[in-house]
Amino acid sequence: MVGRAVYLGLRSGGHPDPDLNQDAAVDMYYFSSVPAFVFDGTPKTIELEYHVQGNRSGRAGTPEYFQQSISTNGCSASTTTIITTPSATQTPPRTPTPSRTATPTAETAPPPSPCSTNVHFLIDASETMRQFIEPSMTNLVAAINDYARADFARNDNITVTRQFFYRDVEGSSSPKSARTITDADFAFPRNKHWTNIHDALQQGIRGTTVFISDGLPSVRKYALQEKAWCVFGNGPAMSGGGSDKKADGCEPDANVSGKFNNNRPSCSPQCTTKTYSDAYRESKSGSAQFSVFVATPDGDRGFMESVANETINFSDLPNKLHEIFNAACNRPAQGFLPTGRGTGSASRSGSSQSFMSSFTMQNNSSRTLSGIRTEVCSGSGSCVTSSQPVLLGPGQSSRVSSLVGNVPLQGTFNVRNTLLFADGGEEQGSSRTLSRTNGVQYSLQLQDNGTRSTVKTYTEASDVNGDGEVNTLDAATCARSYGSADVRCDIVSDGTVNAQDNAALIGNAGSSTQ
Repeated sequence: MVGRAVYLGLRSGGHPDPDLNQDAAVDMYYFSSVPAFVFDGTPKTIELEYHVQGNRSGRAGTPEYFQQSISTNGCSASTTTIITTPSATQTPPRTPTPSRTATPTAETAPPPSPCSTNVHFLIDASETMRQFIEPSMTNLVAAINDYARADFARNDNITVTRQFFYRDVEGSSSPKSARTITDADFAFPRNKHWTNIHDALQQGIRGTTVFISDGLPSVRKYALQEKAWCVFGNGPAMSGGGSDKKADGCEPDANVSGKFNNNRPSCSPQCTTKTYSDAYRESKSGSAQFSVFVATPDGDRGFMESVANETINFSDLPNKLHEIFNAACNRPAQGFLPTGRGTGSASRSGSSQSFMSSFTMQNNSSRTLSGIRTEVCSGSGSCVTSSQPVLLGPGQSSRVSSLVGNVPLQGTFNVRNTLLFADGGEEQGSSRTLSRTNGVQYSLQLQDNGTRSTVKTYTEASDVNGDGEVNTLDAATCARSYGSADVRCDIVSDGTVNAQDNAALIGNAGSSTQ
């Protein structure tokens, strides 16, 4: 399999105790021979998942990712193969060398089954939330387009719908192809107020739903009459489970900020007896597959976690979008390096590539971080710049990735970043001259007297065991951590060991850190 990086997953063929070592799932890079522990006396099912870096049939393009179970006996393309290994007292036979004509290629690998589904975005569009969400919608739309236009999704029919809510719940948009979704399809309504989460969850859950909010209900409708639309407008009182404080009044005006009837005796009885705790509990009227937590000053992540199967931070949404679409398509947890609009994915070949910076941030300062600008410059002085929106207030932490496309990475190059603050100020971050790597991890501690940063390249991070080489030992270690938060193997620093980390490991296989 010349020119292809492959890793091998071994799973036992049916031992009654799945916790025994021979039953554990073990992934490792596979280049030429089956490892010795295959011959431990028990049958094994050998499954290959391989990532073709580069192109198909000589056609230039982004990296392509395939899955296929194939036989190790001559690399014939059977679905699964049970290898009956010799007992411990026998000498294991030499593994047959596959002929070149039998080697499976990208052309013979079956593509994923076509996916026909809809992903529904249920979005808090109150004016307070709009200022947090709207600036990042371009990145979200780009991530949707990237997934739908990827080569493995070429036969898919994935559509997207959008539904806004505030005091009222708007109707859903018509389904539109994920390939052709634009920023205009997510254009926010203006000057809409209050947050009616109860009705949004009751009316807006449909199929794979992505629910976006800060988890602070401020309106609860107890009857059709507006005097029974009770207002709970104190965010700190609502956050963390509410309180015994009674409703503030009724008849919230959807079109005027803060306007409602605060003469509680004139409201319906519910608004004179219901507490913030009641509204908090009763607003959990439905469950989405995914919730996206927007970290506003009083935002309540606990609420968002309680109304969804999985919760992610809004700042991470563009980089996590492919996982949501994989789940909607019932595909394994595989994916691709996020590309951003018009960039293409990371590649080790060619003179123009993509470069990713991953930031883990803790804001211990009194300022709000609003963005990060990353600049990659070649030795000749030509530079490419990318800006990544961030919303990180004092005391908050987050993870975000920024991808710079069309970067000349031959020879040495310089990577530097600048922190952008909501007050208009800037702070120069770290600068490092690099070679032979496809990304950099940054760990940032923001302080009022400056930012402390720790920098590690993806190549350095891929050398998990610290032996100076990125090889099968590192891959085997990280395979056991797949799906966990093991920081050793979280190469792209998104909080989870996943397909992006596998892709980074594959891209650095064979590299030396010395």
